[in-house]
This record gives sequence, structure tokens and C-alpha cells, in this order.
Amino acid sequence: MAQRLMAVRRREIFLCTLLILAAVCMQSLFDPRLYSAWEDGNFLDVADDETLVDNGALRRIYDENAEDVVGMWLSDEDFIDYDEVDYAPIGDLKLKSTSVNEMAVRQGRTKQQQGGGSTVPGSFSIQDIYHAPADDQLPPREVSQYTIIDAMGEVEVFQETFALLVYDPPNDRFVGLYSRTQKWAAGNDKLWKSYKSFCRILRKTFPERFTPQNDELVIAMSGGDYPHVKLDKLPHLDGVAPVLMFGSAFRDPNVYKNMITMPMPHILHLYCMEHYATYGTVCSQMSNSENGADSRAKHFRKWDKLKPTVIWRGTDFGFLHSLQGRPSMIHPRATDFIKLQPNKKNRRQAAVRKLRKQYDSLLPRWQAIVLSEEAVVEVNRFHLTKRPEPWADMRFSSFFSGRKVPTVGNPTYSVWEEVGIATGDGMSLDELSLYRYHIDLGGGGGTTWTGTIEKLLMPGLLMHHLTPTSDYIHEWLKPWEHYVPVSSHLRDLKQKFRWAEAHPNQAKRISYRATQLARYFGSEEGYAELFERSIVEPARRVIDAYQPISATHPGMTWQQLVQSHDRSFSPVIECMRHGTCSQIREPEVREWQRGHGRMKCQDWPGGHTLGLRRFCDDEQSKGRSS
Repeated sequence: MAQRLMAVRRREIFLCTLLILAAVCMQSLFDPRLYSAWEDGNFLDVADDETLVDNGALRRIYDENAEDVVGMWLSDEDFIDYDEVDYAPIGDLKLKSTSVNEMAVRQGRTKQQQGGGSTVPGSFSIQDIYHAPADDQLPPREVSQYTIIDAMGEVEVFQETFALLVYDPPNDRFVGLYSRTQKWAAGNDKLWKSYKSFCRILRKTFPERFTPQNDELVIAMSGGDYPHVKLDKLPHLDGVAPVLMFGSAFRDPNVYKNMITMPMPHILHLYCMEHYATYGTVCSQMSNSENGADSRAKHFRKWDKLKPTVIWRGTDFGFLHSLQGRPSMIHPRATDFIKLQPNKKNRRQAAVRKLRKQYDSLLPRWQAIVLSEEAVVEVNRFHLTKRPEPWADMRFSSFFSGRKVPTVGNPTYSVWEEVGIATGDGMSLDELSLYRYHIDLGGGGGTTWTGTIEKLLMPGLLMHHLTPTSDYIHEWLKPWEHYVPVSSHLRDLKQKFRWAEAHPNQAKRISYRATQLARYFGSEEGYAELFERSIVEPARRVIDAYQPISATHPGMTWQQLVQSHDRSFSPVIECMRHGTCSQIREPEVREWQRGHGRMKCQDWPGGHTLGLRRFCDDEQSKGRSS
């Protein structure tokens, strides 16, 4: 009898233990902060207990690849109340508590900084700068004294889209020089648009400098989606002349130490600054009264009503193509990932698994697609009641085919659309503003020229995509104060989302500061500061650093010095005193454009100020004599 009772008790204890374990498992399963990660068709537990503590103490979020530990000192006491924030100068929009002023995400240095990696010429690739520093305040790039010869020497680093802006005092004009060593690429359009706008800004901002009585001025510049440089020339650490990059530039100053990031040739940026220099008013696209900031800001206090999803709609672009090296990131073809199966659901799941296996080699925007599809699978698989919507909804609403074309209903994306992967209808800014989380996924130049500003103005929280490049506007933003940083490969995006959901007060306040900062840019006072710091200050530093030919080569003109030092430079554009710009020898330049810069010497423009036709004639006569 005693043995029977013991056996019964053991069974009861065993059953109770099973019930307790089952209850714990069910609680973990339905806790939205403990969602596990979908990895190659299986759920792998990556929950971090420390991210669940919401007591204002030190919080740590571990990067999934265990490369870094992000320490965030966040508590409600560290933040100011909403009513205490006003449209003060940028310096006053910081946190009032000094205990958190040094918050930043340290994502690692380049291999050169770490003392590892190869510095052999030609070994550099985009992976070397994939985890560039994300410091909240990088020091201003130094500007050393330089000469026209120093400026000409920078062309050796570029494949294309590099030019010299020369002020020619006798004719009171600006001349744009382009080198025959470069091909004439499609990006030159943005280069010359930047050149023309910058010339007009210089005239309006420094009228006393650009008169026939002054010396010449030579400025090295580039323009385009990103710096089209030669990989075997990186890192470029011995440059002397500053290079003004009108577009996205390297985030890590140790990649190209004398490159200065300038506003991009876009209506929200450089063209708006040209408008300000000309009329003294904020352009309508940036003004608070015109850009919809007031209407979207009204949603701010309704944080709980915003949809808790990371939302993104955008274009299927490439990513820093010429900087990737080999093998390059891939743009997946539907036929390689979607097989013909009678069951559409099985095709979708199989495609998601294959995309996950290729995750590390995908373009960043396609990595976002993978995360979104896994979020859908996660909801469907567990029928989660606490989160009826996927945590991420990032899709392509358009692709580029000479112009932006919608993906939905287009044959190019029909295979993806049929199984419900990658494509989605476009969304207006008002529709996007109804979501709690946004991300500015980097495109062709590694950033998004319009998305960051637009998303800062929205009531939701910006997950800022940190890539090897950055824009001038990013210098104003600080991690954990205006945005939550996300790594280039997006592996930590879900963790950052879970942190924001678990800490709504902190997330809401970061979002509010970002909106205040963006609205400050749209005010008269704020835009004046933006214009001064982003255009006037770097231009003044470069002007002051230039050493004129009268001091370095007395008795020579700039034309003579260019002829004697580097015959490859040709004048292709000029901007006169009243701001009118025109192409020099348009028929010849058109021929050069058609030939993509691969022209013979006799096809080059002749009869210019530099007498390049004579150079070609001299070369041909030398060829005949030999």
C-alpha cells in the first residue's frame, strides 16, 4: 500500500511540474518582448533579459553578432518635460541632464583604426567601412592651406564626377574644369547642378571676395550620390586640398580625411540654400507653413494610437555600387528564389528561407524585405493575439527604370507580387505618419536624401540606418537624442524595436526632440543657422585656406600653371557675374558625353582659354615625328 501511495505522489509531482513548465512556456510565447528570431526556418531564442528591465537603470542591448555592446543610460529623470522644449537654438535642444550627454552607439572602427586589416593598395572594400564610428559629434574636418596644384592632384583618387571650380578674376567668371582622365558619367549631371548652385551662393554670400581686383580661387569639388573614387586609393590620408562633396560622403573621416560633406543637389537641400542666399527666406519645401509639419505633428500626443510597426515604402535601388568590390551585394532575381509549386503559401515560405540563407549578401533594402517577410511568418505561425500586425512592414512601392515606376501591377515584379513578397502600394506622408516607427533605409548613395528630414517631422520614432556614408544634415543629429541608430546590416533592428516598445516614454521623447529639431530647420532662425553652418562656414574655411598663384608662382596666371602641370583638365562650363551659366563648346562636350569620356585627343574641345586644342596638336605632331 505504501509503495502505491508513493507512486501516486510521484505521478502527481511530475504532472504538476509539467503544468508549471507549460505555463512558463506559454507566458514566454505570448510576451511580445520575448519574440524569438526567425533564423533559417527555425526560431532561435535571442531574448535579452536586460532589455526587459524598465526601471531607469543602465540598459544594455547586445548586438546579435556579438561585436559590440551598446550601453544606454536612459531614465525618465534624464528627460525634460514636453512643455520645457521650445524653438531654441540647436545647442539648447539637448538633454538638460548632463548624465546622458555622452550617449552614443559605438559600432567599431575601421580595420585600420583597430590596427588590423590590410592597408595594401587595392585591398580596400566597402566592408572595411561598414561599421564606421557612430559618434554623436565627429570633429570638423581639418582644412589645411593648399594650392592649385594640390587641388589638381585630388583627381587621381576619383574615377569620375570630380571637377575644379576656378574663379577667373579678369573675366569675373567661374570656370568648371573636368579631367580627360575621367569618364563622363551620368552622375556628372548632379556635379554640374551642384557647381552652378554653389557659384551663385558664393556670389551672394562673399561678394567682396569675387571681384576682378582679387586673386583667383580654385576649389576641388565632387557631386553625386556618393564619392566615385578608386578603391585602390582608399583610405586617402595624405590629401592636402579640401574636396567639397555635394552629396553623401564617407561617414568615417579616416577614409578620405580632406573630404567635406556639403548639401546634396536636391530641392530640400542645396537648391533651397541657393533660394535662401538669393531671397533671404526659407524655401517653401522646408518652411514649416508649407511642408505639412503642423498637420503631422498633431498626432504626437496620441503615441498610443500610432500603429506599432516599423514602416517603410521606397524604391528598389542599388547600394554604393562602385565601392562594393567583389563579390558585390546581390539584387535577388525572383526566378532564383521562387520555384513553381502548386501551393502559393509553400512557395512564399520557401522563398523566405532562401532569402534568409542569402541575407548577408543582399542589398540592405532587400535585407529589410527579409525581416518584413519573417515578421509576417512569425505572426501567422503563432497566431499571436497581442500583436495582430507584424512588427515590420518594409516594402518596395517603386523601382527605377529611367524613372520611378510602381512595383504593384508591373510585370517586372509580378513573380514577387504573386506570392506577396517585397511589393506594396505607395503611401503618402500623412499615411506614414500614422505609424509609430520609421526607418530611412539607405539607397544608391548609402543614404536617403529626402527620407530622413521627412521622417524626423513625423510623430513616430526614427530608426536611423547607419551606413558607410552620411549627409551634411546628419551632423546635426545625435543618437538616442534624435533617433535610434540601426546598423548597416539591420540585424539589430528588431532588438531596437523591442526596446522602444518596452520603453515608450523614452521613445516618445526621442521622437519629440527629432520633430522639434526638424521644425527648427523650417523656421527663419533655424534655417539661418543651418545655412551658416552647412554652407557658409565650410566655404569660408576653404576660401581662407587657398594660397593664390601670386604667392606661390609669381608672374604666372592660373591658365599657364594648369597648362604646365596637368594638361588633362578641360574647361566645360562657365558661370558669369549675373549667375547665368553655360556649357563651353557644347557640341564637343556632347560628343564627349556620348563617348563616355573615351575620346581621342583630336575630338576634344579646342579654342578654349587653356588652348587645349594646341596641346592636342602638339601631341599629334610628336606622334608623327616619332
